[in-house]
Amino acid sequence: MEGFLGVPKSGRWKDGHERYFVVDLKRKAVCSGKDTAAAHDASAKKLPASNFTAAQMTGVTAGEFRILTKRNTYLFRAKSTREARKWVAAVEDLMEYVGGAAARHVAKSKHRIKTSAGGTKSSTAERLGLVAVGSVFTLVAVFLVALTSAIAPKQQQTPVYRHLDAPPVEPAAWTASFPESDLITMHDVQDTQTVYEQAQGAADMDDASLPPAVYEANQGKGTSVLALALVALIVVAASVVYGDRKRLGRLLDSERRRIRKAIAQSLRETSRSVRKPFEDLADWMNNIVSKVTGLFSFGESKDNNDDEEVAPEDLGESAGSSPAERMRAAGPKYAKYARMLSNGVPEGAVRQALVRDNISAPRGIFEDESVVYSRSNAKQLRKELPKAKKSSTAEPPAKRRSLRREPSVIDELRERQRTLGIFASDDDE
Repeated sequence: MEGFLGVPKSGRWKDGHERYFVVDLKRKAVCSGKDTAAAHDASAKKLPASNFTAAQMTGVTAGEFRILTKRNTYLFRAKSTREARKWVAAVEDLMEYVGGAAARHVAKSKHRIKTSAGGTKSSTAERLGLVAVGSVFTLVAVFLVALTSAIAPKQQQTPVYRHLDAPPVEPAAWTASFPESDLITMHDVQDTQTVYEQAQGAADMDDASLPPAVYEANQGKGTSVLALALVALIVVAASVVYGDRKRLGRLLDSERRRIRKAIAQSLRETSRSVRKPFEDLADWMNNIVSKVTGLFSFGESKDNNDDEEVAPEDLGESAGSSPAERMRAAGPKYAKYARMLSNGVPEGAVRQALVRDNISAPRGIFEDESVVYSRSNAKQLRKELPKAKKSSTAEPPAKRRSLRREPSVIDELRERQRTLGIFASDDDE
């Protein structure tokens, strides 16, 4: 739908003269005049949108914005910064409508051009399709009218006689005395009133006083007219529905997608807002339980701060006799894993849970004194491990493997000497 965007607002040209401006889609320009009517006038000064390169806020004065063209910069001043932003958006819509964005949209969709005013502009192919469908419906309408005329009961072609004073007997019994030229059938009648005037000679008689044959011929004329009007209405309605079907379908699809997204977002926010208080309550209760358990289980830990983690060297048999108690003594963040150990979960599963949650546990918790570390501090732990020093007197791996596979005779001799109390030197070997 072409027309004016927004409401005309006062502004200033670069020369400072007070002007009124409108964004005109029909003329594809920003038009100006000394008042609103002059700006709407066809002879108003136009700034073509085809020359626009940008529209932006100046950031210097409130309500001031500018339109950049290929050669000049035009300054405008709206009533407020908010109105200026509206003007910038309107000019950008005009540029998109006129410039390459609209052309790209046409090449992509090949159906319609969505104007900035919210309407649509039909393409040539769609207009041709509308004409074709209208032609088909017109042919169908003509066929229905012809079919209605064929099915409708036909009026009997009763002769109308000029000699109306003849006795009311069957025509076949007395019409033989009249010449053929005196008989007028309904096929020859163009105006029933004229025929009656010729037959009766009276010009002021209504249809009710006409002879029965002539009056019956006037009945049933409204059937064809009503059928034709009904078919024409169907043709117009079908054309309108076909023309708007695609646009309505796209509009419904977009609204459906927007509603689905809004519902999904609302459900996510609702579930998050409903779940968060329960999660906070569970964390708070876990902290309370861990603190109370620590206070009543270990007398020496009452003076310690529960939020501080116990150093690895402090975790020994004194912290508890089981891994669960040592894990609980490590701090509140290990309360979940302490409960897992208390419930009989194997140590291997607890280690996997620690690694999965990216939480490291100090030494001395598990029975084998192993260190459970996460991916984040693995590099730091590797740096802290002592590096193995290379020994120049070490035997080659192949030789060590051969000695392990086959017991040496020298080892047996040394064992006998130890048993007998004889300590021989290496030279004796």
